[in-house]
Amino acid sequence: MWAIFKKSFRDKLTSGLIYTGVGLFMLLIYLFMQPNLSQNMQVYSDLIKIIPSNLLKAFNADISAIASLEATLSSKQYGMLWPFITIIFSTTIASASFAGEIDRKTISILLAQPISRAKIFWAKYLAGLTLLILYVLIVIPTTVFLAPIFNIEVNELNFLKFTIEAIFFVIAFYSLSTAISVFASETGIVYFITIGLCIGMYFVKVISLILEQLDGLKYFSVFYYYDPIRSLVNGELMPIGLLLFAIVSGISVIMAYFRFIKRDITV
Repeated sequence: MWAIFKKSFRDKLTSGLIYTGVGLFMLLIYLFMQPNLSQNMQVYSDLIKIIPSNLLKAFNADISAIASLEATLSSKQYGMLWPFITIIFSTTIASASFAGEIDRKTISILLAQPISRAKIFWAKYLAGLTLLILYVLIVIPTTVFLAPIFNIEVNELNFLKFTIEAIFFVIAFYSLSTAISVFASETGIVYFITIGLCIGMYFVKVISLILEQLDGLKYFSVFYYYDPIRSLVNGELMPIGLLLFAIVSGISVIMAYFRFIKRDITV
């Protein structure tokens, strides 16, 4: 099991380094920008007043706290771009671990090893999970150590809370992608379902914020429970959101596990 874990981790390490590098590069850009944003806060505030408040909320734009790095990151990096990149990353790992093995016709080699399917599943799932958690722990908390270099004050506790929320968010999507990957036989199907679901839920969130009569739709979007303004700027965690992420993760992993150990795989 350990050998499969190490091989799976190494196979995905290159992509992990690339995504981590992109995340850190984006972070550095906003760290460079922050002093200028703070100095010109009044200009941005005047410009943003002409935009409807509901539209601002739809795109996580919290202009009232634009002077802080937390608000800048929550509205620009972590509000829309980072979660989509992270979902693609988690989907890439999950699809390659199971559907990809069938697609490449290498699954027979793996199943021929003197090890149970249960251990194969957990080794590959945990390898991807470990890489994703390391990715989150490097990209987000690093801000606390880099900000002082740019003479920027940050709230360490808020970054801790947002890191917790981000980890639950990533695990939920990775586990869901794993379940889809185990049921599918082609990586394209995994991408289509997961990315389509992500875009659909983001669209639902935007619609619920723009149209007040459809406000109840927000509860059906993952982006209502993943809210960097609430956790990173205001320092508030939503327990029901973390619970839902945990439930989705648990159900997805259980479904994927039993499907993998019982599935009749032919290549």
